[in-house]
Amino acid sequence: MIAEALDHIGPLHGLPLEDRLWLARHGQERVAREGETLFEEGASAEHMILLLKGEIHVRRQHGGPMALSLAAPGK
Repeated sequence: MIAEALDHIGPLHGLPLEDRLWLARHGQERVAREGETLFEEGASAEHMILLLKGEIHVRRQHGGPMALSLAAPGK
């Protein structure tokens, strides 16, 4: 089911099933609560996030005007 959902993510669309199955087996599912902080500005990247359902709001808090972007599955 996750491997199928990964095919709907733009950059992964068309990735062979074998590779999507590898990602599904080696990934870790994370369900976040509304308003939960997933990562902090300036923190080292330790994970790649693939959004399968819902949306994520990103905002800048340091170093200039606050910017807000929205990510949704398949974007």
